[in-house]
Amino acid sequence: MLLAPSLILPRSVDSPKDSSAPPKLAYISRDVDLIIHLFPALFLSIDFYLLEEKYVGMDVTSYAPLMSIVFAVWYSSWIEYLAVLNRRCECRNCLCEIGVATHAITWVTHVVPYPFLEHPFPIRVAIYAAAATFGYMSFRLLNWWHSGKPILGDVQKKS
Repeated sequence: MLLAPSLILPRSVDSPKDSSAPPKLAYISRDVDLIIHLFPALFLSIDFYLLEEKYVGMDVTSYAPLMSIVFAVWYSSWIEYLAVLNRRCECRNCLCEIGVATHAITWVTHVVPYPFLEHPFPIRVAIYAAAATFGYMSFRLLNWWHSGKPILGDVQKKS
């Protein structure tokens, strides 16, 4: 998001209609962005190092890639399903959505949540596959950095 915000953030509904002016981007607040993206990754990583043992054997070589594929298929199917349900006017004017249009409305019937997904289906499949691969490789890296034993020891077995 820091390097290319236009790939993540959709145009704002109050973007200028003049094609020479750059579109305004619809930003979410920094707090919401941190809550959605950074905090889950940070807290799950802390939990992994404090309470979990390093994953070995089939957990790493078979189950983790399988789970990456399952979640990628589930997430991409959900995004594609919702994209078909969503619709918007081509002009992106918020008044068209409530029926106060001053022109003939041309509906776009496949609306994805991120501009980088506004590509033909095969390219979106490649993006989903790349995201699943990135997730799996991140797991492998975090697992590689793990010392093997949880930092807090056998906290779960003391109960």
